[in-house]
Amino acid sequence: MYTAKQIRTLEIELSSNCQASCPLCLRNFHGATYNKGYTVNSLTCTDIQKILPQEFILQLDTIIFEGNLGDAIVAPDLADTVEYLRSCNKNMQIEIHTNGSAGTADTWQRLAQYNT
Repeated sequence: MYTAKQIRTLEIELSSNCQASCPLCLRNFHGATYNKGYTVNSLTCTDIQKILPQEFILQLDTIIFEGNLGDAIVAPDLADTVEYLRSCNKNMQIEIHTNGSAGTADTWQRLAQYNT
């Protein structure tokens, strides 16, 4: 069994929101009608700060923002969250799995400075 001190990599589903309508996605039916069985929600930077304190983040090698149900790029606090994580651990790798078809110019510019 693992302990919290052994965790080096986290996968986080930052948002269940997505602008795409991929045909095989569980969020919709064959790329059309939204599947109401999934709540659309995003974690805020404040949520991440409560869930992941700095001392825990310091032990991590990698955080991956997955896109299994949603797309992290549509989470309103994505750039703020990356800035928080980077301020806690400058050496950690941060991966953002996205289809890249959303986000504001400001968000992309802020993310680019962290080379995530």
